[in-house]
Order: sequence, then C-alpha cells, then structure tokens
Amino acid sequence: WVPRYYAKASVRCDSSLPDFSTGKTVYLCHPHGIFCDGLQLFGLCTDARKHLRFAMSEVLLWAPLFRLLFCLLAKPMGVSKASVLRTMREGHSFAIAAGGFEEATLTCLHKDRVFVSKRKGIFKYALENGYSVVPVYAFGESECFLNPQGMWGFRFWLNSLGVPAVMPAGNPWLPLLPRISPEGLHVVIGQRLSAGQIAEPKTEDIDSFHQRFVDELKKLYERHRGLVGKEGVDLEVW
Repeated sequence: WVPRYYAKASVRCDSSLPDFSTGKTVYLCHPHGIFCDGLQLFGLCTDARKHLRFAMSEVLLWAPLFRLLFCLLAKPMGVSKASVLRTMREGHSFAIAAGGFEEATLTCLHKDRVFVSKRKGIFKYALENGYSVVPVYAFGESECFLNPQGMWGFRFWLNSLGVPAVMPAGNPWLPLLPRISPEGLHVVIGQRLSAGQIAEPKTEDIDSFHQRFVDELKKLYERHRGLVGKEGVDLEVW
C-alpha cells in the first residue's frame, strides 16, 4: 500500500541495485519515522523482501495479527540483541531501522534527523561476524507526521523502557495515516561498507567503522536531498 498511497514514490541506488541474495549484509535504514514507511517501501518495492529479514519490535512480532501480516509480506525478526546475533550467526542478511524508538521520538516535520551517534553496538556485531553495512535513507519520511518536540530527557528515558514517546498526527481525516507530501517518499540505497571480520574488535575498530558509516550516510543525504527540494539543508546527526 505504501507506494500507491504516496503521490510520488521510488527506490533507487547510488549504483546498481544490490543483489540481496548474496553476502552477509546489514541494511541500516534511516530515519525511523513514526511507522517506518521508508523501510516498508524498501522492502515491498524491491527483491529485498524475498531475501532479507526485516527487524521489528518484539512487541509487534509476538502479537498474533501483526506477526501473521508481517510473515505474509516479508521475513520478520526481532530487534533485540539476541535476535540480531542469532540472525548473524545463521548468516542471514537483514534490514533494520537502526535509530530505533529514539529516532522515532525525534521525528519533526521539515527536519531530517538521525539518531546514530550512540548506535555502535551493531557495528561491533558486524565486525565480529564479518558483515558489511549499507546506509539506506528515506527522503520524505520526516514529512509524514507532525510530532511534538522537546522534553528530550524524559522522552529518551521512556524510549529506554521500550516506549516510543511519540504523539503523531498525519492525515487530517485519519491522523494515523501519513500526510501526503507533494515531494513524495524516496528511498536511496548507499554504498556497501566493509571492514572484514575481527573476532574481538577493539574500541578503535568499532569507532572507525561507525564513523565511516556516519560519513557515508551524510554524503548519501547530500547527494540526493534534491529529490525532496532540500538543497542546502543539512542532516541532523544526534
């Protein structure tokens, strides 16, 4: 439903569309937004849904109706550390909204924000298991919903308890549906980043791999921000 809902929608790559069936890869999708519409578009409009696992909240994963829906559309997995490590040990590639509930909480109309500065665990696991990482950015995700701002300390504390801490308002007639922005929703897949396999990565190994990802994510944003008319606008990295 996502590609049909928006006036304009696309999935594109910096180069050719990756072969989702090969290699051990984590697709780190940003921003989370309220309902991960960009991640849904990425999965439903490419072969990714046939080959990748898609990480989602364990609360939704174990709710019978949601589990049935996601199993029909894709191959779901949990977002917990245990689920991620199990998936990596099995050698499956997967996609995850890496900013989590904190990034959802930061959602702000007309502001492009990612919560990645403290997200280093996934890079440690990638190094330990020999995984590559690929930045994926959804342009227009931040235009989908209004969301109150401020009280970050309290709201991030709620996030740490597994509470999204959002109050979204989208379509005026059905507020839980996204606003329809004239620029639409456009997902861009960036360059694959690899750092080999390190059984016991040091802090500097993890920091280096993490920084390479942040740099590439910012470059990806700068290369394609014109898709939604945001030339000259910088990505906010939290």
